[in-house]
Amino acid sequence: MAPDGALRRKDDVWSRPVGDRAVLYSWDAGKAIVLNTTGAVLWEALKTPRTAAELGDILVDRFPGLPVERARADAGAYLERLFEENLLRSEPRAPSVEVGKTIDLDIGG
Repeated sequence: MAPDGALRRKDDVWSRPVGDRAVLYSWDAGKAIVLNTTGAVLWEALKTPRTAAELGDILVDRFPGLPVERARADAGAYLERLFEENLLRSEPRAPSVEVGKTIDLDIGG
């Protein structure tokens, strides 16, 4: 099961676009995986840490008419599968801070 939060590509996974698809090679598993067009779009986005919701939004932008809920669910299933194949790693992200909010820090005191 993929962890909650952001995931990104593992550094040791080789990938190359082939037409509108992508070919991945996992050095750990010693096997190749071919991604369809949708998978290739999401793989490209996983150069940086992304959540299933963020990937779903990318799909909605790329494929107009795709319902947001379905896109996010499909992206979650995609992340789950790639995580199970040991192609992704969990990536902690900095907590967001509300703009205009003051945070008091007591340093050295």
